[in-house]
Amino acid sequence: MATKTITWPDGTTAVLTYSGQGSGPITVQSDPNNHYEARSAQVTVKTTDGSNISRIVTITQAAKPQTPNFILSDGKYLLLSDGKYFNVQE
Repeated sequence: MATKTITWPDGTTAVLTYSGQGSGPITVQSDPNNHYEARSAQVTVKTTDGSNISRIVTITQAAKPQTPNFILSDGKYLLLSDGKYFNVQE
């Protein structure tokens, strides 16, 4: 298993994990983005078999919602599995 940690400009991190062979998936887990702008980073992925094949992969994370109206007691908000934020209609 190969892992790579990138640091976002605000000091939080994202961890990329590759646990397969060939064209297997790369999993990305990131700290929450607590800023009102989306962020992205480019990572170069390359083979280790001597063929010198490489690709640049762009990782993008959505911005913090502009006006979440349902905020938890710790100041965080709910991000649903479909990538949308939980809001309550007043």
